[in-house]
Amino acid sequence: MSFLCVGFVVLLFILTAVNFSWAAKFQRMLLREPPHCPEKDLPPAVVLLAMRGADPFLPDCLNGLVHQDYPDYDIKIIIDSEVDPAAAVVAKFLESCESNNIEVHYLKDPLPSCSLKVSALIQVIRQLDARYEIVTVLDADVITEPDWLRSLVTPLVINPESAASSGIRWFMPPERELGNMVRRHWNIGAIIQMYLFQIPWGGSLAIRRSFFEEGDLLEHWSHCLCEDTPLAGALVKTGRKLETVPEALMINRESTTLPSAIRFIGRQLHFAQLYHPRWFSVMLPGVLNATVPLMAVGAFIAAVSQGNRIAWLLPGAIIIQNLSVLLQATFTGRVVKKRLVSQGISVRKSVFDHKTFSAAFVAVFTHFWGVVRPMWISKIEWRGILYRRKRGKQFDLVEYSPYQPEGENDLAEVSI
Repeated sequence: MSFLCVGFVVLLFILTAVNFSWAAKFQRMLLREPPHCPEKDLPPAVVLLAMRGADPFLPDCLNGLVHQDYPDYDIKIIIDSEVDPAAAVVAKFLESCESNNIEVHYLKDPLPSCSLKVSALIQVIRQLDARYEIVTVLDADVITEPDWLRSLVTPLVINPESAASSGIRWFMPPERELGNMVRRHWNIGAIIQMYLFQIPWGGSLAIRRSFFEEGDLLEHWSHCLCEDTPLAGALVKTGRKLETVPEALMINRESTTLPSAIRFIGRQLHFAQLYHPRWFSVMLPGVLNATVPLMAVGAFIAAVSQGNRIAWLLPGAIIIQNLSVLLQATFTGRVVKKRLVSQGISVRKSVFDHKTFSAAFVAVFTHFWGVVRPMWISKIEWRGILYRRKRGKQFDLVEYSPYQPEGENDLAEVSI
């Protein structure tokens, strides 16, 4: 029993060291000086914005896109259908917009073996003019600063070995509700791992045009439910690099509920399991941070009942490990806010209270549930469209229908 207790103490301290080490690496990346690229060296770029349903901040997203400080870029908007709610929002925006670099497309003949968003991207990329050297993907809930596109493209110009660059997703909703806080806390750990394991974020993503052929990317995407995590596999296969761009730190101010946050987390983890070549390594830290403390509590109770004095080392180790998870999020949040303030973005002061502890606890075990649950998943519902598992990692679109906002949940539902 003494050997078991010592083993748990060592494992808890290893987890603590890993949590602090990973957070420190991410924070150093956030604080590095941005690279500079002369305007004349910035290549022609295209921004793709695929949408199904009208996101709450869509007008702000569009407004940010047309005011980019970039010499040569075009915007291609792909709407799910002509009756989609987003079509009216886009049409209204274009009426008052003086920009002449926007084209609107509608999804035609969606592929049965991938998601509608991926189908939309493939459709437009296959038709792109050869002059574009950079293809950029943006989510409709992302509001860009004027230097967003320049920030994403600059690392690809400076480093020819890099095939893609990715922004960073940061949730900052106005209300401190449990769902918001759980999603925010989980996301802090997620973006640290995305940086360390070279996982792109499709909400703000730039890809070198030549890599679509080099990595056979469109064929790969045609069998996937998302475009970003599968890109990680193509990068590993070709030995190319992903640049994480701290200047493209994108704020999401949308609120969510706890059930929606759990579904969101589950979907992200499921996609990592389906498409990331090192998915086991990606999942393992979160699982260990949830299960090892619980097992250590069990070992402590058993050892104390037998009068084992070494067992009293365990409570301190458990507390330190749990604090490392909280402090990882707290310190990373402070560094992010420091960068946001330097960019002139107002940030409210963080509050460290019982809600913080509750959100951290729920986030850790939601991660564990999100890792385990995909073993039984047979179908995924995403914005009113059902995708059913066909074989292995393959999901097929069951039936297409235009988006119906009434009574629909915009977030993904994962079913077993």
